[in-house]
Amino acid sequence: MTSSRYKLPGENESKLLTRPVLAADARRTPNQSLQCAAAIAGFADHLRGGERIPAWNWDKVIQAAQGARGADANGERAQAVLLVRLAQGRVGKHQPMHHN
Repeated sequence: MTSSRYKLPGENESKLLTRPVLAADARRTPNQSLQCAAAIAGFADHLRGGERIPAWNWDKVIQAAQGARGADANGERAQAVLLVRLAQGRVGKHQPMHHN
């Protein structure tokens, strides 16, 4: 079972979504959208100190983001990789990272 919460702008209460995870839904390799979402989640975690995803360092976040670029028709994913690299150069110098 997977659960997530969301709240629309201007709302005070979040809504809970739950969905069973079926074996038929499983993949050996996640699609590029999910890979990109994981990279951005890792990036956000690192901006906050890197405590929630301790197995990832800046290089792993960049590698995940590059691996999720795909066709990238509008260049958003390429810009995300660039943003992570810029943050690594600025935030990474002043912030302890967990390395595994």
